Amino acid sequence: MHDWRAQLELGLVAVRSSIRLGGWLVRGTDGYAEVRFDVDEIVQLVPIDDAEAERFLDERAAAGDAHVLVLGERKRLELATKGGLQRHGEVLGPWHVGVRWGSTSEHQGGRSFRAATELETMIEACSGRATHVRVYSRNPEHAHEHAHDRLSAILAAVNDRTGTVQLEVGGHTGALVAAPATFAGQPYGLATFAGDRIVRLYLPFGSVLIDALRGLLVEQEIAPTMSSAAVRAELRKVGSVDAYAELLATHRVTVHADTAAPVVIEDPADAPRLATLVTSAFVATLELAPK
Repeated sequence: MHDWRAQLELGLVAVRSSIRLGGWLVRGTDGYAEVRFDVDEIVQLVPIDDAEAERFLDERAAAGDAHVLVLGERKRLELATKGGLQRHGEVLGPWHVGVRWGSTSEHQGGRSFRAATELETMIEACSGRATHVRVYSRNPEHAHEHAHDRLSAILAAVNDRTGTVQLEVGGHTGALVAAPATFAGQPYGLATFAGDRIVRLYLPFGSVLIDALRGLLVEQEIAPTMSSAAVRAELRKVGSVDAYAELLATHRVTVHADTAAPVVIEDPADAPRLATLVTSAFVATLELAPK
């Protein structure tokens, strides 16, 4: 048996799976399950029949291409509690558990469980269904309890402009930074640096940057790289529309936005126009050149 198979049986690793969710195959108290992690928390779980799981693992072992994820302490705790129905008395309350009957693609109804007093009913309901999906959502009253500690620490550093992490999204690579939000985006961007100077700022649609960070944190232990004083000053100028006049005093900015042809802006008096171009776009890229 491959070493990773033995570690999987012990609940120490997970294996990338394509059986149901396209998530991670784990071994819990009740047997195999495919799970999806949000950073370190299990947010979705589908029990997998032993024979089906073993066939999949045999195929991965024969091909020699198993993608193995070492489970850190937090993920192991999640597996210990959510990987067995008998321990859901600890889960219910802090978590709400929605159970959908049927396969992942053909739902046949379901029920939500919210309190430990519903444990026996939940066990009976799940045990009586050959296929079901469990969806975990934090009870808002417990949302502060060690949820996404690593994500929160990184975003705090990014928002304070004291640190950043490297991301790659849709062919764009750069440092995650606090930035003006586009019309349908979040207040983050990907910055390309030349030394301490930002030469390009990519502001994408929607939540793709934070989603990418969440996905990265599932598989990696990463910490923000601390920013120098010069970098912090640069981030302050590009990170808020209120600072655009100061930015334009020293830089020429070319705006590539989906709402207009490329526009070059260099007069500080045009700071409101620059702000409008950025905040009205779904996706924008700023190219910065010193005057």
